[in-house]
Parts: sequence; structure tokens; C-alpha cells
Amino acid sequence: MFLAKIQQYAQNLKHFTGLSSDALFIYAGLIIYFVVAAIHKRQLRSHIAIIVTVVFAFVIEIFNARADIFGRGYWRIWDSIHSIVNMIFWPYVIWAMARFRVWKG
Repeated sequence: MFLAKIQQYAQNLKHFTGLSSDALFIYAGLIIYFVVAAIHKRQLRSHIAIIVTVVFAFVIEIFNARADIFGRGYWRIWDSIHSIVNMIFWPYVIWAMARFRVWKG
């Protein structure tokens, strides 16, 4: 029941924003990363920010995989991998650039 409400909220968010699931995953990953980085003192170089983003991506996909298994009868593993990569890619790029000092200033 709780998961059904979360899925309904996600559907409403997609409908309200007009964005695809891929775009929502990208924005969610960036928002989570920036919020945690802002709270943590090392900011964009924060290991905690990237770890929280990765953990959050996997937790969301565990719930999506569970919904697939119970709703469809099978798990769409490539869709799950695609969603995880969407959520992690840009935060990781920003973290790596800040961590390895690709830019100065």
C-alpha cells in the first residue's frame, strides 16, 4: 500500500512536470547530490554526497524492481540499470571534476 502511494506520487509528478522518467531520475540525482554537498563541509568534493546519491539510486531501483516483479511477473533489469546510471552519471562527473581538480577556482 505504501509503495502504491509512492508510485502514484511519481506518476502525478511525471504528469505535472511533463518530464520523462529518465529526466526525473537525472534531476533527482542532481538535487540529492547538491543538497547533501551543500550540507557537508567539503561541498562538491564530498564523498558522503556521492555515496548518498548512489545509495538513493539503488534504493529507488529496489522498490521499482519489486513493483515490476509483483506487477508484471518479471524484473526489467536493463531498465533498472538504465535508471541507476541516469541518476548517478552527472553527480559522479561533477564529483570527479571537483575531487581531481579539473577546474581551478
